[in-house]
Amino acid sequence: MKRLIFFGSSDFGLPSLERLMHDKHWQVVGVVSQPARPVGRGQIMTPTPVASFATSHGLLLYTPPSIRNPESTAWMKAQRPDAFLVAAYGLIVPPAILDLVAGHAINIHASLLPKYRGAAPIQASIFHGDPVSGISFMVMTPQLDDGPIIEQYPVPIEPQERALALQHRLSQIAAEHITDVMARVTHDTLMPTPQNESDATYAPKLTREDGRCLWDDATSEVRRLRAYDPWPGCWTMLGEERVQILDATAIETTSGKVPGSIVEVSGQLGVACTSGVFIPTKLRRKTGHAAEARHLLIEMHRQGQAFSA
Repeated sequence: MKRLIFFGSSDFGLPSLERLMHDKHWQVVGVVSQPARPVGRGQIMTPTPVASFATSHGLLLYTPPSIRNPESTAWMKAQRPDAFLVAAYGLIVPPAILDLVAGHAINIHASLLPKYRGAAPIQASIFHGDPVSGISFMVMTPQLDDGPIIEQYPVPIEPQERALALQHRLSQIAAEHITDVMARVTHDTLMPTPQNESDATYAPKLTREDGRCLWDDATSEVRRLRAYDPWPGCWTMLGEERVQILDATAIETTSGKVPGSIVEVSGQLGVACTSGVFIPTKLRRKTGHAAEARHLLIEMHRQGQAFSA
């Protein structure tokens, strides 16, 4: 039985971890995750989904703030691993640790590499309007997502699919194939293919500003809403108040109005964009409750108010 250390923080890799826990060829000898962080208005220290899973299943858990130190390397070495599996861990694994498994550090990445290397490939694929996303299994290197590809599985993106739903589908598809991929590790038959560096694009870590509506193109703003759900969300400013938009559609028409202003199109109130009109249907204001958007739009239209652009 081969010895495996799993690295992950979000729940993206959990289906694959569960699958390998029931694989007679592998023993999960350790789980590495990021440390607990304060969450919510109460700033309650909350472990990652992977850390919670490991604890509840009696797996050996290690949650250092950094693994770029001799102590972390020593901890990994003490588990005598034959392979690593990394899925949405959130930190780059340094050479000193990768060298412990001699080319058997496998990463699950939620894009068809070399497209969308980085922390937010799912969000990038939706925001840019791609028809297809996918899963890549690759051999890890010390650089960001540039390792040779073991296998890839394209996955069509549904027309109204949001990031969380796509993440769930991709995680299940990865789990369906993880046993076959890790069998190649067992038999030392990976035969990976180098990535084409000239085709590489990047999807950096998201910031709150990524969710801000720019009122440039209405269709793009709907994609923003889908891509950045649940975080950072799709939002705009009404004066000093942040308004989060929870659901919307787009109409491909030209209003001729200033972007961010409220206009009436085909009997509906919406937000003028440079191209098209954005029709919010549900939003959340400072009260914290979701509500129909039309009440706010009617009031804004009556008073001549506009969202900031």
